[in-house]
Amino acid sequence: MFKTDQRLRRLYNKYNRLLFDGQLPESTVLGWDTALHGDKLGQTISIEEDGNKYYIVSISTEIKKLPIIVHQTLVHEMSHIRLYPFMKHGKGKWKDEVIRVVVKGGWELW
Repeated sequence: MFKTDQRLRRLYNKYNRLLFDGQLPESTVLGWDTALHGDKLGQTISIEEDGNKYYIVSISTEIKKLPIIVHQTLVHEMSHIRLYPFMKHGKGKWKDEVIRVVVKGGWELW
């Protein structure tokens, strides 16, 4: 089950400003998801309706009481939004994005 959360919204707004220069969409929906388990800590999906695109970021409820993991997971998912439609991990675009976030000041998250 997915449930929106104001704490995640505040963190998203903070990291959007600090690490993404406010360029990620404000319309992104953020929430906790009981369906995410194990190594699936977060998930980002893109939805297009009536010519508008928005994103839904789900964070596993299993990490809710682990603040640094929540922060890391959220920034990870925000990087997926920035790189959309490129959603793969590994070398190239993903590696460049991780380096960009670290240089911007996100190094304490990793």
